[in-house]
This record gives sequence, C-alpha cells and structure tokens, in this order.
Amino acid sequence: MDAPFGQSSMPEGHIHHPSLLYLRSMNKRIFITGASSGIGAATARLLHGAGHHVFLVARTTDKLEALKHELGGHRVSIATCDVTDYKNVEAVFS
Repeated sequence: MDAPFGQSSMPEGHIHHPSLLYLRSMNKRIFITGASSGIGAATARLLHGAGHHVFLVARTTDKLEALKHELGGHRVSIATCDVTDYKNVEAVFS
C-alpha cells in the first residue's frame, strides 16, 4: 500500500513526490540547465533526493560547486556552460 501523500516509505533523505513516481525505474543521468539557482537548483535537490544522478549546468561555477557540496558530491556532476552559446554546449558534451 502506498504511503499517504507527503509521507514516504523511501529511505530517510529521499524525497517522495507524486511527479517523481515515473522516474523510479530510470537509471539515467538527468541533465538540468540553470541549476545554480531558482527552479533549476530546486529541481536538482528534488531529483537528487529521489536518488538520481544529476548533471548540473549553469554559467556560475561557484554556485554549482556550492550546490554540489550541499548535495554531498555523490551522484552529482557539474559543468559551467552558457546554453545560449552553441560552442559552449558542444564543449560540455565532447
């Protein structure tokens, strides 16, 4: 039986959210742009807390490093990149 909304049968430190149910069986890295603040950082925290490996991209290296440290560094990859610059994006994936 499923736990009531907001309560979780997942291990401590994991976040339970109905929109994450479809991700449970995935074993992929999740690429998040704008990850240094706002919605991007919140998404990174949520998905990492659900046990996923997050690949974080933003223009600000120090904020990315701080978020990686906050998440514990495990299952977190970072890259500094301006996604409006094609050559920057190409370099991240090469």
